[in-house]
Amino acid sequence: MKKKYYIAIIALLVILIIMNAGMLNKGNGSPNFDENIVQLMTQYNEEYEGIELTAPMEIVVHEIYYGSFSAKDADEMLVVCKVLNAPHVAGLDKTLCAVLEAETLELVAYEQFEADKVVTACVKNSEGQSRILVSAVAGSQGFYSQMLSLFSVEDKQWVSIPQENLDYFGEEAYYFVGENCLIVSSSASELKTEEIVAVLHWDAYAEQFVAENTSGN
Repeated sequence: MKKKYYIAIIALLVILIIMNAGMLNKGNGSPNFDENIVQLMTQYNEEYEGIELTAPMEIVVHEIYYGSFSAKDADEMLVVCKVLNAPHVAGLDKTLCAVLEAETLELVAYEQFEADKVVTACVKNSEGQSRILVSAVAGSQGFYSQMLSLFSVEDKQWVSIPQENLDYFGEEAYYFVGENCLIVSSSASELKTEEIVAVLHWDAYAEQFVAENTSGN
């Protein structure tokens, strides 16, 4: 019972951290990003060429993370953009992610994700290099599927870093993204204390999320 109570307290604290982190990382739509946003729009429009839209698509800056993504001494930023009024081909949440050089705004690496809900976060390894965590959730008629991946940026590409510890919880588990942690839940609908299975903490040296507490132990 004490361990379950401990997990619940951690989860509630993480919820507060998630809320605060979201407020701190929100982009302000600065005109300085216009040129790069146009570039992202061009790449995105090519995918939907020939599809009739009900309203003009619009890209807005959603979050900005500063860090060293492509090298440990790099001065870069991860700009996360949301696409509004895009066709519902693969989900309601179209998310474009671009790693840019902080000073020149030159594009370093680009990736996009499509689901009903896409959440991004950043963690750092022991050398201070930034890694990108992406959760993409799709739902239909009460059933949910989740793609949870950790990425490094290498040679202008997003490269997946396998998280072997997640296999322990099986395909039915759902992961809520916190600051330097993941909350494992048995339900994807909303985070409830009684449905928390474990809290996984980021190990900067191993570059893995490590389960320290599981139910029933």
